[in-house]
Amino acid sequence: MFGFVSQTPKLDNTLVYDTYIKMVSPLKRVGEVLEKTLQYFGWRYVALFGGAAEGSTWDKIDELWTTVENQLKANFTITTKLKYEMKDPDALRDNLKHVSLNARIIILICSSGDAKSVLLEAERQGLTNGNYVFFIVQQFEVSSYVDTFWKDTLRSGSNNRSQAYEFVFMIAVTTNGGYTQYDFIKQVFEKLKGHPFYSTITSEDQVSPYSAYLHDAVILYALSIKQLLRVGKYIKDGKALVNQLRGYNKTRFYGITGLVSIDEFGERYMDYSVYDLQPSGNTSGFIPVLQYDSYRRILSPTREFAYIRWPDGTPTKDRPNCGFHGELCLTSTSSISVVALIVTLLATFLVAVAFVTLLMFQKGKLQRKVDNETWWRINYNNIVIMKDNKVMLL
Repeated sequence: MFGFVSQTPKLDNTLVYDTYIKMVSPLKRVGEVLEKTLQYFGWRYVALFGGAAEGSTWDKIDELWTTVENQLKANFTITTKLKYEMKDPDALRDNLKHVSLNARIIILICSSGDAKSVLLEAERQGLTNGNYVFFIVQQFEVSSYVDTFWKDTLRSGSNNRSQAYEFVFMIAVTTNGGYTQYDFIKQVFEKLKGHPFYSTITSEDQVSPYSAYLHDAVILYALSIKQLLRVGKYIKDGKALVNQLRGYNKTRFYGITGLVSIDEFGERYMDYSVYDLQPSGNTSGFIPVLQYDSYRRILSPTREFAYIRWPDGTPTKDRPNCGFHGELCLTSTSSISVVALIVTLLATFLVAVAFVTLLMFQKGKLQRKVDNETWWRINYNNIVIMKDNKVMLL
């Protein structure tokens, strides 16, 4: 079985689904890329924000949300997480304001259209000045997503909206570089209008993005059959067919959706890139600044990484100096107060000791002075009283 539509953790048990080939990268992979990216920048405090509009065809939002949250919660502090109905602009405004009070690094888990709405609202709230960084996590769109995202933004009349995307990183499958999924979608649309389909679809947007995965799945199946025939095995033996595919570099080709290579567990190696908006010729575009090798599990910078623009020349801080609610400065103030109190008490004690010592010294000095001036005094014990003596007064 070749799974070319989305992905679910429910099928991750390779002992049960031992003849299942995953053409779409598992959800946990994009979580790994996000985790390594945050670690690369040294960010530890993040927020999860997003959802899906009612009736949206962008599926698996809950599973992706859970996967990302589980991936991050072990090594990061999720200061807030807010999932809501994206259709309500008032809710978007209020919820984004709440998130901005509790996080500087905001991870968007939503469709590309919803992500644009969030970023434009962030611009209206003044959150695109470099004090905040937004991540757009895309698992289900294929290789041309990044280019299409920016082109759609320009077509929608947002030429002057580049500020909204200035401090945005997008995590998506690494682009192929030549014939893209966008070109493929246009070709599929033209073919569907003719014989024998005569489809009633009216735009390229109605062509399923998973059609590219189906295309690559068919090619992979054909290559597997070819390998079975070459070694003289029965082509209807599902386990034999899968064994021909599994393993690094056993079957490897570049399809519409990028490099197709299956590991020993039936999962596809799909490399990811982290994209940043940078000048490209006479315009701007999302350029890969970090690349993730899914086989070696390594994140490495591209040469364009050096051209990421930061407000002060250094990456944005993931929390304010005093904390999100001033708690760090309150702690510092309390510590200073305690130290000041201790010093005051100690000084008071030393002054008291010095004062008592001075009194004792003065008392001794006065006593010696008195003794020197009363030498004529007679001790009562030295007086002898004579009895039976009479005194005659004349």
